[in-house]
Amino acid sequence: MTTDEYTSHPHPRNLTFSQAQGYEELPGPLALEEISNDARRDLWDLLYISVIRDSTRYGRISFGWRNIARELHSDFLKVPLDQFDSLPSTFSTQYREGILEDLPFNRVFDFLQIVMRHDQCPSYFIEAVQRIFESRQLAYRVDTNGPPIILPMATKQEGEAISEAIRTFQEEGLRGPETHLRQAAEHINQGNWSDSIRESVHAVESIARILAPDATNSLKPALDALERIHPIHPALKLGFERIYGYTSDEE
Repeated sequence: MTTDEYTSHPHPRNLTFSQAQGYEELPGPLALEEISNDARRDLWDLLYISVIRDSTRYGRISFGWRNIARELHSDFLKVPLDQFDSLPSTFSTQYREGILEDLPFNRVFDFLQIVMRHDQCPSYFIEAVQRIFESRQLAYRVDTNGPPIILPMATKQEGEAISEAIRTFQEEGLRGPETHLRQAAEHINQGNWSDSIRESVHAVESIARILAPDATNSLKPALDALERIHPIHPALKLGFERIYGYTSDEE
């Protein structure tokens, strides 16, 4: 499989004869904390082909991928740089089995984010990862509004809503809420549920204080300010206040 197959068109999930005839179960969307073997294989193939294709005629990884591999060597493998080797075969030995079989889903995502956030990562690679996530129906999406980040989503619409919120914060220059929302997503990927809730609450608090500076210990002033612009149903407004009060409780 070539990189052109990843970059020229989406990689569709075609039904096999057995699936179409009911001899095997149809593929379905995955849950959070799951990454299928098909997705692992696609991601590894993409990475391997990208690195090999860009290797020099002297049998070394190209300058751009060498810099990415060096950062992975230090930040992902946690190995001293004097043990770094830029041979493609060494790269394959270090990462192939981990991505295909051994690494838990969150470590695969850690790996991908290091690669995608590197300033020398090719744009086609990020676009191809996005398509793999979509075609393999992972419960995550790659958002590129700012540094690439892998966001959890229960549905496609939920993932789009999170991405839209981050994009809106960026456009309005709201760095605080954007940072908190990104960190909340990172914590979900790590399974740190309480930390994710805390960061989500902080994102709400940041927006609340922009809407109403006196919204320190209660969400009500901010909701009152918002209601002057957009009507809010009384029951929904009360629900927001109670949920915020519950999640803000230290216990």
